[in-house]
Amino acid sequence: MKVILTGSTGFLGSEVLKQCCASSEITSVIALTRRPLAGEVAHDKLQNLVMADFRIYSSEVVAAISGADACIWCLGGTAADIEVDYPVAFCQAVTQNWSSRTKPFRYVHCSGVLAEKDQNKRLWFLEEGRHAKGRAETLLVEFATAEEQRGLWQSYVMRPSMIMPTDPSIAQKLLGRLLGSVNVDDLGRASIVLASHGDESNFAENGDLVRLGSSTSLYKHP
Repeated sequence: MKVILTGSTGFLGSEVLKQCCASSEITSVIALTRRPLAGEVAHDKLQNLVMADFRIYSSEVVAAISGADACIWCLGGTAADIEVDYPVAFCQAVTQNWSSRTKPFRYVHCSGVLAEKDQNKRLWFLEEGRHAKGRAETLLVEFATAEEQRGLWQSYVMRPSMIMPTDPSIAQKLLGRLLGSVNVDDLGRASIVLASHGDESNFAENGDLVRLGSSTSLYKHP
């Protein structure tokens, strides 16, 4: 399976990259980054493409990502251009040469439990970022159902609560129990399961992610 990955220098993305390189199901990983990846993450499966602007896909990048089976989108922020414009531009780039496509493409998008789809709802904190995430969720699911995709695009939105590091502090553990949490390695496994097998729903809430991340029957590892 050929997988495209964004956000691979971040907290979650770096974990997903590590797991993708280790997975026996994944044969190729294309990491789209703003700057070159450090040498220590080099791997035979890995191809790093540096993007000057995630809203613009050159013919060379389009050619490189063509034929991919899935994308795990871990690039995020609070501004609308990062949360909305970037993933929408990616979807349009991938489907440029869609006429010969015969098998589904799975797009896995990391959002968050606080994302707000209702763009008119007033929020007491982080309003811009939460609205942007909610807008992205809506557009990405709608993209999958568009007639021109011919049923060959599947969108899965991950909505984790608190993402816990592999070695959480006592305070983090307590907060995680209060708010709900998923370990970063489980979330990484969940994203690969969704990219490999999909799921019944377009949305994976925190409990779903914990379930998918602990699945030994779906997640293949050497």
